[in-house]
Amino acid sequence: MVDVCNYNSRDKLSSNCNNNDSSTHVKRKSKNVGRASNPVPIVRTKKMKRSQIAKLVAGFSLLYLVAQTLLIFMVRDRDIQRDLEWKKKVHESFHVASKTIRKPVKSDKVSNKREAIDDRDEYVGTDTANKLSELSISAASSKTGGNALCSVLPKSISSASTLWGDRLRDILAASQHPDDPQYSHKNWTESLLAELSPTQLGNAVVSEPLPDQISKVLNILKKRLESSIESKYEAKPLLIAVLGGAITEGDGCDLASVPIPTGSIMGNPTYCAWPYRLESFVNTILGFDAVKISNMAEDGTSTLVKTPLLKYWMYPDSLLPEGPDIIIHAYSSTDALPFEHENESLADTLRRELRAFIKSVKYSRPCGNSPLVLYMDDSGLIDEKLMKEGNLMSISYSKPVSRVAKVDSSDGILNSEVPFGMAGHISIAWVLAFAMVDAFIKHCGHIDRDSMPAAGESISDVKCQDSPCIIAWMAPGTTKRPKDINDAIEPFITENVGWRAMSDISTGYFRKVGLIALEPNATISIEYQNIPQDVRVLTLMIVQSYGDKWLDSRARFTLMVNNSSFNSGSNVSDTGGVNDAINENGNLKKTVKYQTQFDIEGTHQMSNHITFPFELNLESDFAVAGDDLLLKIDLIGGRTFKIIGMMFCNR
Repeated sequence: MVDVCNYNSRDKLSSNCNNNDSSTHVKRKSKNVGRASNPVPIVRTKKMKRSQIAKLVAGFSLLYLVAQTLLIFMVRDRDIQRDLEWKKKVHESFHVASKTIRKPVKSDKVSNKREAIDDRDEYVGTDTANKLSELSISAASSKTGGNALCSVLPKSISSASTLWGDRLRDILAASQHPDDPQYSHKNWTESLLAELSPTQLGNAVVSEPLPDQISKVLNILKKRLESSIESKYEAKPLLIAVLGGAITEGDGCDLASVPIPTGSIMGNPTYCAWPYRLESFVNTILGFDAVKISNMAEDGTSTLVKTPLLKYWMYPDSLLPEGPDIIIHAYSSTDALPFEHENESLADTLRRELRAFIKSVKYSRPCGNSPLVLYMDDSGLIDEKLMKEGNLMSISYSKPVSRVAKVDSSDGILNSEVPFGMAGHISIAWVLAFAMVDAFIKHCGHIDRDSMPAAGESISDVKCQDSPCIIAWMAPGTTKRPKDINDAIEPFITENVGWRAMSDISTGYFRKVGLIALEPNATISIEYQNIPQDVRVLTLMIVQSYGDKWLDSRARFTLMVNNSSFNSGSNVSDTGGVNDAINENGNLKKTVKYQTQFDIEGTHQMSNHITFPFELNLESDFAVAGDDLLLKIDLIGGRTFKIIGMMFCNR
């Protein structure tokens, strides 16, 4: 007789089985199976012990770790081999059967940037310019759109790495600073270029732009090219706005192991920072003035500070009236400060600021659609989801920049405040140029070059919106000099004791422009009568600093809204001395609709200066067109206070 066994839920033999019998057991016959059916033998296996399972898991984990380590070493060895091959190629390109064709130098001063560029090696940009010229004449039809520029690329060039390697001499020559006519930095620049292989440049690209964004950029470049060749109309260049902190403003860009030519503007941050070098590099490579870059970076600012600048179109004249086509977000992780949330992590601070920035980008252009945003990431703390949410093109630049910066033997002149010098600024220009070329080539590879659609709208077909603010000024957006602040507020000042628009010119150029209190108890009153549009939000940009000069610095702000309807029966509350609301006959000029008062500190305990935004939402008591706005600022503590931005806007 055959023993019949049942299995319970824990896979143990039932009591009907002889647990001591090692013979084969079978399951109980199913009711649906006839007696003639042969029983199916079940082989009973021993259950593995927990210790055995742990050993097995540990073995597989070790095997996986070894495989990962081997893969890392293989990739590293491959990259090292590619870097060595790149260095060899650079050396052979410039030292084996190389020749330099140079025109006579006209001047050692840069009075005309294009003149200086034209004095460079003849081969720079000529091939590209000739091909683009032929293209623009044969493909000027609007049906081809900006994608027509894809025809310039030979089909044999399938990647940015190939193009970069083929144009080595052009890249080196285009890296020449316009105010270094003898190219005294040529050998030094060559050593930097040899260190940064296409592999390193390609690894810096984290996320790519959307196809329609690239098409719009190409469309602008195409129109600019056609206008520069045919001169029938003036098309704007590709407008790029750069936002950032001290490094992007130019801190350290004059530090290098090679001397700066005597009298050269290369020592001025405006002309040695990477945004200036990027503009010069791109225009030289393309052979025409294709792009215009406006560097709006400012030491001591953060993403939150520049967000209103986009929202309220506070751009320099070079970006108006359309606004920027590309915005480069170049704030580093060290520029982010948790003013509102002191206990949050750096990652949370960066994400919070970036979300507000992305939201403002949607309103950043008075005309047309939102611009392409290029996010320069030095932390790796921004997740991919947020990148996609904002349609950001992301570049991780830390590794390639630090790699190049180490080549320069400028030890002792750099520190934690200035992580890299001139070499780093040059390499950032290369990283960004390579990333854009990479995006263009990939875009062109995914479209039919023989049948390319039009790209983007024409500015002439788009209705531009009116400014959302009755007044808006901010350094360094709309404000470069003290005169700019005076022009913005002087017509509305009714009282001023001890306040003055000033800037720091210790470096030889205007910077850190602001409205500054120069003496204790300084006071200023600003009145905007019969405002032309609604005002819902007041935004102030306040500087906080340290040291004896800023000790106990504190200002009191009093804001009052008077509506446009007269009411002789109403009472007026104490306005704190803000432009007496009662006329000489003892009657109300206008009814006081809203009044508030708040204090802001102008000092802090950190050993640096920062700028932070203060925003007051008037909510239901907002000022409507025809109302009067009165703002009084009193210095109630210390002997100085600084404001670098003031906005009265409808959103």
